[in-house]
Amino acid sequence: MVIQPASPNGKKPPPEEKKHYLDAEHTKVRVVDFDLKELVVLPREIDLNEWLACSTTTFFNLINLQYSTISEFCTGDTCPAMTACNTTYFWYDEKGKKTKCTAPQYVDFVMSSVQKLVTDEDIFPTKYGETHCLQWKHFMMLLFSFNVKSKFPKKNK
Repeated sequence: MVIQPASPNGKKPPPEEKKHYLDAEHTKVRVVDFDLKELVVLPREIDLNEWLACSTTTFFNLINLQYSTISEFCTGDTCPAMTACNTTYFWYDEKGKKTKCTAPQYVDFVMSSVQKLVTDEDIFPTKYGETHCLQWKHFMMLLFSFNVKSKFPKKNK
């Protein structure tokens, strides 16, 4: 039996909660052990647009979470420009104006633009019975082009 020392205020700390996600049965499973096509198949009786909207917002939230875990290592000082493979990338605003910015600013511009789209009720309705706008496919292509642009943005020649 392990006796836990009392904290400075005289109370015992709460017992540590068991972390089930660290159990061997869970840590041995890898994403590559699954059929990815099976993971992304449209469920029966689910509207395609609803499924795409839900999957898109989930994807956005996961990317946002993933970036937040590395953002402390890429600051304006450590990453003064958005660069990869000896190429500097620029942000192009809605009017097509080219802007050189730090890597964190670039990512912030992308994430803010996508956030604006996924929270727009006209594009991603959240109330039951509302339909997606006529330009739904256009917005979906625009949204995923941010992903492509962030991987393959316009190059500085």
